[in-house]
Amino acid sequence: MGFGNIGLLVGMLLGVVPIVIHLINRRRARLRRFAAIEFLLMSDKRLARRLKLKQILVLALRVALVLALAFALAKPYLEPDIAPGREAAEPGAIAILIDDSASMQAKDEDGERKLDRALAEARALIESGGPRTSFAVVAMGTPARLLTPGLTYDHQVATRALEQVDKAGVVGRGADLEGAMNEAGRLLSESGERERRVYALSDMAAHAWRPLASGWTWVPLSGIETPWIVRQRAGVTPNLAVIDVAVGDPSAPDASGAQSLELTARVANHGAAQSAARVELKLGGAVAAEVVDVAAGAVREVPFKVTWSPGASQGVVQVAATDDNRLDQDDPFYFVVGARRSVQALVVNGAPRSTDWLDELFFLRAALASTAPGETPIETRVVQTSELSAARVDAADVVVLANVGTLTREQLLVLEHFVERGGGLFITAGDQWAGSEPGQIGQVNASYGRLLPFPVREVKSVGKPGDPRAVLASLAIATVDFAHPIFRIFDGLEDASLFKAHVLSHVLVDTAGRPEAKVIASLTGGIPALVEAPLGRGRVVLLTTTIDRDWADLALRTSFPPMMQRICAYLARALERPGGPGILVGEEAHVPVPDGRGPLVLVRPDGSEAPLDAAEDAPLVFVGAPEMAGHYAVMRAGERERAMPFAVNVDRRESDLAPVSEAVLGEIGGQLTRDNGVLPVADAGAEDEAAIAVGDQRGRVVLWPWILAGLFLLFGSEAWLLVRGT
Repeated sequence: MGFGNIGLLVGMLLGVVPIVIHLINRRRARLRRFAAIEFLLMSDKRLARRLKLKQILVLALRVALVLALAFALAKPYLEPDIAPGREAAEPGAIAILIDDSASMQAKDEDGERKLDRALAEARALIESGGPRTSFAVVAMGTPARLLTPGLTYDHQVATRALEQVDKAGVVGRGADLEGAMNEAGRLLSESGERERRVYALSDMAAHAWRPLASGWTWVPLSGIETPWIVRQRAGVTPNLAVIDVAVGDPSAPDASGAQSLELTARVANHGAAQSAARVELKLGGAVAAEVVDVAAGAVREVPFKVTWSPGASQGVVQVAATDDNRLDQDDPFYFVVGARRSVQALVVNGAPRSTDWLDELFFLRAALASTAPGETPIETRVVQTSELSAARVDAADVVVLANVGTLTREQLLVLEHFVERGGGLFITAGDQWAGSEPGQIGQVNASYGRLLPFPVREVKSVGKPGDPRAVLASLAIATVDFAHPIFRIFDGLEDASLFKAHVLSHVLVDTAGRPEAKVIASLTGGIPALVEAPLGRGRVVLLTTTIDRDWADLALRTSFPPMMQRICAYLARALERPGGPGILVGEEAHVPVPDGRGPLVLVRPDGSEAPLDAAEDAPLVFVGAPEMAGHYAVMRAGERERAMPFAVNVDRRESDLAPVSEAVLGEIGGQLTRDNGVLPVADAGAEDEAAIAVGDQRGRVVLWPWILAGLFLLFGSEAWLLVRGT
C-alpha cells in the first residue's frame, strides 16, 4: 500500500479527541440517595445497559470518523508487486530492450538463466500485442544493437529477432544502457503513435542502470516498464570472480633454461557471506591452485609462483564453480605474459615550432613519458594536423588535439565516429584559436561541432607572458571536483602545485544549454578550466588554457605530469580497469602488428581465422569487437610462430549483480518522460505520474474515494444512534 500524501496521516492522532471528551463527560456527580428514584433505576437495569452500549458505539463511530478523514486525505492506494503497465494489445509503439550482457547469464536459485526468462517474457509480450502495436527489439549488450529492421507490426519479425539473442550462445558483453536507450529513442521518435514506451527486460544491475550521461534528446516517452525490478529485490545474488591478474617480470633463466614467474590474481566476492574460493592457474605446462577465504564484499589477492618457459605466453586464472558462484562467465581471467597494457595516445601538434622548448608539445611529451611504476604506461605518437587521418585515429585509445585551430570536414567526421564508438578526445586551447582573422572563434566552433563540450565565446587575457606585473592579475585553478577520477589523487593535498599555477589567457565557454556537459575544474571567479562531456560511448575533455607556456605556467608545475597522465588514462578508460585498458568482449580493440610482410590474419579462440586490414606504417591493427572471451592472436598468413597473442575478457563490472536503487531508477524514468521541448508530453504537468515500473499508476487500486464515501455512512450511523438514544 502507498499514499499520495503520507504526511497527512499525522491527522489520525486527532482520533484520541473523542475519547478524551468521553472520559471527561464520565465524571461522576456527588451521590444523593432518593428512595423513589432508586426504585425506578433498579427496575430498569436492562435499559441502562443498552444506553451504555449506544454510548460506546457513538464513541467508536466518532473516532472512526476522525481516523477515516485523515486516512482519506493521505490518498491511500494498493499497488501490485509488479506493476502491469500498459497492455501490449493497445495501439502504440514498444521498444523491447533485451539485456544480453554477461550478468544475464547468471542463474537463479532454480538453475535457470536470467536471459532465458527474459526471452520468454519478451515472446509473451509480443504475442499479446494487438495488430496496431508495433515492436522493435534492441539488445543492450555492448555495443547496443537493433535486431529488427525498425518498428514493425509483423510480430513474427520481432520474435525472430529474439532468436538471434538465443542463438548467440554464451557471450560476455558489458551493458550499454545509454546506447540501447538512444537506439530505442530514435525509433520511437519516428513513430506516429501517441503511446511510445520502452519495455526493459534486464536484471537491473546497478553497474549498468545509471542516469543517461548525455541526457534524453528524443521525444519524451509515455513510460518505461521494468517488470523485474521488484523481483530483483529478493536479496544479494552471490558471485565470485577473478577481476585481474598482474604478471611480474620473469627471473633470469637457470642452467636448464627455465625461469620463475610471479603472478598475483585478485578474486572478488560479491555475495553477502564469506566464501571459500579455489583459484587455479594454468600457464603452458605449469599448473597451480590455492584455496582462500574471501570475505563478503571484499577482494583477496592470491599470489602464485611458477616455473615458466618463454614459449608459453598464454595463461588463465580461474575460480572454481560453487553454490556461491552464480555467474560462470567471470570465473576465468585470460592473460598473456608480456602483453600490451599501455594506453595508445595519438597527439596532434597544432602549433609546431623549430625550437624544442617552444614547441606546443615540449612539456606534454615529457609528462606522458614519465608514468610512475605501477601506473598504466602511455605510448604517444605525434602527428601534424594535416596528418590526422582515419587510419591513425583507429589505432589510438585517446586522441589529443593540442592547439589545433580548425578541423576539416573529413577530420571532424573521423573524430566524431571515433569518440562515439568509445574513444577519448582531449582538446587544449591556444593561439591558433585566437588568430588574427575576424570570426576565428566562430570558425573553431563550426569546425569542431559536437566535439566541444561547450561552445567557445571568446579569448580573454589578463596579462602578457614575461611581464612581472601580470602575475598579480593572473588567474589560478581555484576549485576542482575531487570526486572525479582525474583529480582524486589531489584530494587532501592543499599545497598541490596545481593550485599555484598562473593563468594569463584562457577561452571563455558558454555553459548554457548543455546539461550533459560538466565543469570539473574552475579558475578564479568560477571560470571553467577543465570541462567534460559524453559523446556516444566516448568522452571529450577540454582544457580552456594551454599546455605550453604561452598562456599559463601550468606545464612548469609538478602536478602537470600526473594530471595529464590521468586525463589520458581516464579518456582511455584505463582508470576503470585494473592493470590497464585491457580488451573486453564487445568493445573495439587495437593490438600490435607483428613483424614481417604479408596479409594479417586474426586467430580466434575457437581456431577460426579472419582477415585484417591495416595501414603499412600503423603500429596497431584494428580487430573489431570480439564476441567471445579467450586467447586471440594476430599473425602474418602462414607465420604462426611469429603471431602476436592477446587476451579478451568479460567486463568485470558485470560481476556485481546488486540491483539498482529506486532513486536512480526514478531519475532515469524522469529523464525519459519529462517534457524536454522536443515534443510536448501528452499530460504535461503529470511528470510525477510517469509510468516507470515501480511508480506506474495504471496497476493501482485507489482507496481514498471509497473511504470518503464511507464517511457519509459513518455520519448517518452516528445520527441514527443519537436519535434512537433520545
